[in-house]
Amino acid sequence: MDGPRMSDHTSLAHLASRLGFSIAELELNRATQLSPEQGWLAFQCAVESLGMMLGAAGSLLVVLAARVPGVLRALLCVFLIPACVAVLLLSHAAFAGAVERRVATAEGLAQLRRASRRPTRLIVGGASVPSPPNAKEVLTSPRGYRLYYLAGANEFLSIEPL
Repeated sequence: MDGPRMSDHTSLAHLASRLGFSIAELELNRATQLSPEQGWLAFQCAVESLGMMLGAAGSLLVVLAARVPGVLRALLCVFLIPACVAVLLLSHAAFAGAVERRVATAEGLAQLRRASRRPTRLIVGGASVPSPPNAKEVLTSPRGYRLYYLAGANEFLSIEPL
């Protein structure tokens, strides 16, 4: 035997502690529930999304009420209105997921991706969430994982090897 298997409780506890969640939180996530700390994360996501929705709605009202001459008004309508609507729709999806406190899962190989000037993302299956600290050192590739995340808001909750 080469060493402890990742599915052992001690290895899973090590994985959990390095990625910022507990075995108790993992057990709750398996039952599609949130811990109190994760519930606070969901509340923060909901408030942030609500703020973005209100900001986009306010911007939309300002653009529609603005008394701007012809060409500039057309440019505002062509670029700013669709941007405000897109922010409203995306923020609403994040708000709904956070308020409903839905735990979603994704299974597949774990990949870490970083676009220029953006934080690293953890991608498992079709889900993409902000990478937890130490993910690069802890998540070994190629290995299958089950990711638990806050649906809509796409926030990392926990992860376990398959």
